Amino acid sequence: SPTFVTEDNEYKNPLQLDLPLTNQSATAQRIAKQTLFRAREQMQLSAEFGMNAFDLEVGDTVSLTIDRYGFDSKEFEVISWGFSANQDAGDLRVTLGLKETSAAAYAWDAEEQSITSNNSTLPSVTVPAAPTNLSLATIAPVNEDGTTFSSITATWDESNNSFVSSYEVQYKLGSESDYRSYIVSSNTFTLEGTLSEVSYDIRVRCITDLGLRSNFSGASITSAKDTLAPSVPTGVSASGGYRQNIVKWTNPPEPDLSYVEVYVNTSNTTSGATLIGSVKGTDFVHGGLPETTTRYYFLKSVDYSGNVSDFSASDSATTLADPQDGTDGTNGDNGDTVVTGRVYYQTLQASAPSTPSASSYNTSTGTFSGLTSGWAQTQPPVDITDTSVQEWSSQFQVTIDGTTSAQTISFTSPSGAIQVTSDIQSDNYVAGSSGWNIERDTGNAEFGSAAIRGTLTASQIQIDNVTLDSDGSGNLIIKSGGVNTNQLAASGVITSTIAARAATDATVSSSSPLTLSSSGSVAIGSFNTTEANQFIIVQAQANAYGTGSGTAYSLALTIDGTATSIFVNSANDNYATYDDLRFPVGVLDRRVVVSSGSHSLGLSYAIQSGSTIELNNLDVVITLLKR
Repeated sequence: SPTFVTEDNEYKNPLQLDLPLTNQSATAQRIAKQTLFRAREQMQLSAEFGMNAFDLEVGDTVSLTIDRYGFDSKEFEVISWGFSANQDAGDLRVTLGLKETSAAAYAWDAEEQSITSNNSTLPSVTVPAAPTNLSLATIAPVNEDGTTFSSITATWDESNNSFVSSYEVQYKLGSESDYRSYIVSSNTFTLEGTLSEVSYDIRVRCITDLGLRSNFSGASITSAKDTLAPSVPTGVSASGGYRQNIVKWTNPPEPDLSYVEVYVNTSNTTSGATLIGSVKGTDFVHGGLPETTTRYYFLKSVDYSGNVSDFSASDSATTLADPQDGTDGTNGDNGDTVVTGRVYYQTLQASAPSTPSASSYNTSTGTFSGLTSGWAQTQPPVDITDTSVQEWSSQFQVTIDGTTSAQTISFTSPSGAIQVTSDIQSDNYVAGSSGWNIERDTGNAEFGSAAIRGTLTASQIQIDNVTLDSDGSGNLIIKSGGVNTNQLAASGVITSTIAARAATDATVSSSSPLTLSSSGSVAIGSFNTTEANQFIIVQAQANAYGTGSGTAYSLALTIDGTATSIFVNSANDNYATYDDLRFPVGVLDRRVVVSSGSHSLGLSYAIQSGSTIELNNLDVVITLLKR
């Protein structure tokens, strides 16, 4: 048979078959063919069976299914039979000698390939087949702290090759060329912390016990993003004041709420409403309005993923009438109306523009007629990318005679200022150590030293290492934590008093890695203060690991949701060029915690798009200094 010769690697094994009792060529040919085909089935085995095999005898045909040997209803001929008692197990057993066989070997029209149908189905020890039915799914749930942690899960059919012991899963961004690898033992893998709405390529292959790898099976998917808009703000109320309206509301309950947009219109419709502010809190002051002027307010909620709610219900408010400024009857002061405010030059530039002018002022609408071109009563968009240009403004005063209604309009010379929308700091700023920092939202500032010219107005005054405060009754006292120990005389404080007011530490740890991408915040833990206005020292340490060359990132510790100190701030680090490079990060800062009791400790972050930062074993020590 040429087929069998090929199967035996071209080795020929001829047999001289003598048939002295056969006198027909067709019979001789059939006997020779059966001899040839049956010779291909050479496997023999002996095994002990239970009493179910007692009714077998030599010459019978049985089928065996033993996964370990690759037997799937494989046919055997009984060539020997025995019966014995197993003294160790205390039972009776039938011992059978078996030789593989198949009906195909006796068929008149038997073909070579029919013999292989009875072969054992042992898995191949060579390269296994690639995984099948690879499927990808992605989700982006919102966590309790408001962050979105998207992930992609890959599943595939388990290999039927028993030599396959593990799978290699590789993934990359669709825009990248290099894959990252994971070895897993099951047929499922979840890639966590994926970027939102980004294409990912994922492929998987089998690995045998001998280390042989199959071809890859691959698929692509675009990662999920939170697309559920937050609820609308409720309880919207507006109240009027002098030249301003105050809007209050209740924020929606979604944990991923980022801020609320405030819109205003001159009529009770959202069509044509103007966005006038974005607020993280629950109130907004709309200033710079004319007297006795009505405005309608509408709100929208925006979450961290940029999803925007519908408009809220509206409410309106009317500014109060300005109080009259004179009653003496001279110089037209009796019943005069005085309106003050500010106008803005709409072009940011380095040099001051000319002083503006106007022909008249409408008290009902709070607007000018004939205002100099280029000037308006609204601020221009702020541009902080070029600090060489300034925003220019001029204060105005409109005096309307109470008797003649004649208007007198005056403007001050333009004054310029560099407008900023975020904190500003020196490039060497380290909290409590070097440089300087001015916080835009709170107005707090930190300097190495400061010189004050003129009157100093403050609720607390620090002289050298002593901080003075008021007790609320006009008495000047030393503030809690306001004296360093090196400023005390040897006998300045009784030792027993110091022992009674000793400092204590609270340690908050995050042993599991924190994987940070995009922007958001994570809760780390909590600590307790024993008294109000308690001075604390914050120490934090972690090991960091980044991905994405030239990653720009900013991390900050938060207490009760408010950033207290910059933990890491980098404009451009090249550490992420190497995937295995890790580096330590830390912070040392001091703060005053106003209220006593439990306080939450968290971490806010902003990571350059396409990059991630991983913090390992983040430990924070809060040292409480008692008064």
